[in-house]
Amino acid sequence: MVDNFQMMPASRLKEELKSSEPRRAVLILRELARRGEEFSKEETVELVRKFSGNICLSSIVLFLGDWEVAEDLVHIHDDFSVFLKNVSDSVEAYLDKIAASLTPSKFCQIFKRLSPRQRAEALRWMQRNERKDLVGIAAYALKDANARVRANAVEALEKLVDDTPKLVRLLKHKLNDENNRVRANAALAIWRRTGIRGFGILEEMIRTGTLWQRASAAYALGEIGTPLAFEILTRNFPTGFEEIDRNIIKAVAKCDVPQKIEWLLSIDPADLEEDVYVWYVEAITELAKENTQLKQRLEDLCNLPGKRGAIARLFSKGI
Repeated sequence: MVDNFQMMPASRLKEELKSSEPRRAVLILRELARRGEEFSKEETVELVRKFSGNICLSSIVLFLGDWEVAEDLVHIHDDFSVFLKNVSDSVEAYLDKIAASLTPSKFCQIFKRLSPRQRAEALRWMQRNERKDLVGIAAYALKDANARVRANAVEALEKLVDDTPKLVRLLKHKLNDENNRVRANAALAIWRRTGIRGFGILEEMIRTGTLWQRASAAYALGEIGTPLAFEILTRNFPTGFEEIDRNIIKAVAKCDVPQKIEWLLSIDPADLEEDVYVWYVEAITELAKENTQLKQRLEDLCNLPGKRGAIARLFSKGI
């Protein structure tokens, strides 16, 4: 006999759920979800405990229930990161749901059980929501084994720590981090607060670092965009590495100095590797909107034969 769940009232379905085996329970839960039914916190905890061996079933139950129940579920599931992956589109969406009751101790309890990717997302959520009560967890994340988590921790702390000396104390050790993004983020954060510190490490990175350290340093210097940043960038071009040279061109274009126009015009496009050439055309296209010299350079590039001319024409369509 096939159960006709669509004909049953919600109260009956909930009772049936308590004694159903997993396959039947999934069908009941889907029908309840279709109707927009909800479970109380007590009902949700009871059902999650019943189906704790089935991660998908537990996820459906939590979706139907009260999001505040997460505090209890941390203790129920051995692999909370997998559970969370199934229950929400993202960690940030999940944290939004429980934000009102998310104390530092509760956040820490959840944070420690997340996967590296999820921890990085949680730090981004912390930064976006300016949760200054969670600064201690962001500082703890600076020592994470995962570089993406450490890099996001640096960005979160820059947003959350108002006291500049305290921020510098927290981040100064990250200037020597083995990961290029972490080092660049730390140097950029310190520069934004102090105005000068951080330049030294970025200049060293772009001059003597690994390929990706040099590329990251170029990006950070472009974000700074001062005359000194411009000087460091142009002094280190070209490097002979596409990944670095394209970042330098893009960074120079972002600098707030008039000399960047002359520098960009001094580059012979014929000397650029194809990948770097694309970034060069993109940079001058953006600036050509307000500069006649660069607009003429772009027109000249559009008249080039073959692929390079086609690339220029593609970028120039909006001008």
